[in-house]
Amino acid sequence: MTNGAILDTVRDRMDVPYYVAMGIVVVIIGFYFFRPRAPLPPGMDAMDLVKAGRRHDAMGLHREQTGASLHEAKAYVEALERGENPPKRP
Repeated sequence: MTNGAILDTVRDRMDVPYYVAMGIVVVIIGFYFFRPRAPLPPGMDAMDLVKAGRRHDAMGLHREQTGASLHEAKAYVEALERGENPPKRP
């Protein structure tokens, strides 16, 4: 189902103007894609997050703790996933 078909379905079922239907669809999509993530439990490190499948949280935690760039954090997490020693920061 395309976005246009979704929008037409919402508009037809609710009998509302097009711009209201568009707003409803945008809100629904926003909640689906940008829903809040669960908070990190205290004491978790990047390796624990990688094992739990929370790769993006692991990168964010590494960046917070070390001040690393996004590229460095990604390389760090990928090394953890491969079971290698993560690269050291210069």
